[in-house]
Amino acid sequence: ILDDAQEFSLRTERVEVASELYWEFLLAAAVFLGIGMGFIRERFQLYGFISTALVLFVVLARWG
Repeated sequence: ILDDAQEFSLRTERVEVASELYWEFLLAAAVFLGIGMGFIRERFQLYGFISTALVLFVVLARWG
C-alpha cells in the first residue's frame, strides 16, 4: 500500500491537466469577454473598458 501511495504521489499528470484546464478556461473567458464587448452601446464605456484591460495587462505582465 505504501509503495502504491508513493508512486501515486510522484506522478505529475495532475499538474499538467490543471495547467491545460487553466489555459482553456482563460481562453473561454476571453471569448465571452469579447462577445460582451460587442453589446456595449456607449463609446465612453468601451474606452473605459479597453483602458482598464490594458492597465491590468501591463500590471500582470510586470508582476508575473
